Amino acid sequence: FGLSEKPRDHDYTLHWQADMVEELVRRHGEGLRKRGRSSASPAERPRIMLVAHDMGTSVATELMARDLEGSLEMEIRGALLLNGSMVQGAASPTLAQRIFRSPIGPLFSRFSSERFFRQQFGSVFSPAHPLTDEEAEDQWALICAGGGRTLNHKTIAYMGERFRHAERWHGALRDWQRPLQLAWGMVDPVATERVLDAVLELRPSAQVTRFEDLGHYPQIEDPERVAVALRGALAA
Repeated sequence: FGLSEKPRDHDYTLHWQADMVEELVRRHGEGLRKRGRSSASPAERPRIMLVAHDMGTSVATELMARDLEGSLEMEIRGALLLNGSMVQGAASPTLAQRIFRSPIGPLFSRFSSERFFRQQFGSVFSPAHPLTDEEAEDQWALICAGGGRTLNHKTIAYMGERFRHAERWHGALRDWQRPLQLAWGMVDPVATERVLDAVLELRPSAQVTRFEDLGHYPQIEDPERVAVALRGALAA
């Protein structure tokens, strides 16, 4: 969705993105870099804090599942998850998401317009903090970069993965032992309060910061309040 390369023949899976997170830590984690090899003892593993939003929350749950298996080369000290449909069956996808997932998704991706994007993207912002023209322009430019506009039918595939791997990822939310905190825009029309309730049913002990007047992108709508939640998660 951003400035990274977007090859047309690639499968944009959440497992692949979890691999990418591991590779990022492998390259930049001080403990692993000093050893110069691909494995490390627990004392030498980099300690990281996961912060994820939207699609990234499912990347986070895959990393949690790997942590439970003992297969990670890093130590996840905790996680802060913002609005994301981790329990996909409880979510309310936008019209655009439903179309991109349908049989006409490839055709619709090719001919999707900025006007339609602005309408759909703007619909997930709260009335109190509507999408600005500047933000809409930036987001559209990022989606179009590298031909990404024509790949929406492929990048939306993560929604199907959430159903296929629900047992694994819901189990990770339930069983992962590290501190888990949630920060949620309560006016989100996609990852609604129903999604939050479903996550809390799996993880009743999770601490929740509710932003009663914010939508799907609380970090864009009110970054200062999200920063407070982040500082609190880091201090936990």
